[in-house]
Amino acid sequence: KVTIQMVTNLLEVPATTTIMRVSDLHLAVIMHTATSLTATFNSGKFATWNTNSLIGARHVIQVAWDTTHATATSRARLKIDDVDQGAPDTESMPAQNGTLNLQTGGVVIIGNNLDGTTSPRGTISYVDVWDQSLTDAELSTEYAVLVVNDDNPGALQPPFGTQRAPVVDRPAIFDSNRLSGFQGAAISDRPALIP
Repeated sequence: KVTIQMVTNLLEVPATTTIMRVSDLHLAVIMHTATSLTATFNSGKFATWNTNSLIGARHVIQVAWDTTHATATSRARLKIDDVDQGAPDTESMPAQNGTLNLQTGGVVIIGNNLDGTTSPRGTISYVDVWDQSLTDAELSTEYAVLVVNDDNPGALQPPFGTQRAPVVDRPAIFDSNRLSGFQGAAISDRPALIP
């Protein structure tokens, strides 16, 4: 189980632009066009949604993976500005109860690939990764805070009681506001998140 949240204001998206990725696409959010967003899970598994344009306005984008669902198309959810985007238009879902395998020494990359060739034009002002699949109600609570202020993650108080911790305290959690700039952060040596 894992959730990615981000706040973007993109002006232009070259073909196949990486918004955020961990390691070798083990966990990523990629835009193919202004209206096509793909979330990846363990490189070869993915879900793609055709959306309204994500260009020219600020958006809160939330992707939640939960491989415990029996129905394959229910294993990935996308909410844009607190609106559920429904089942993916195309998908190759992970197996039921599949785990997310993160590489030891992998990196978090925001707004590009390792080779520097897929930068969007615009801003990505916030990214976080949770080691759980947030519920719809929790995603809505997160949206309500992020849409107002994405610069103070310490103020975010999840409804399930624990405040977000820095990367060093909870290695599976990444929060871009805990970094100085977008230089990337090392992922812990924790090899998998168990669903």
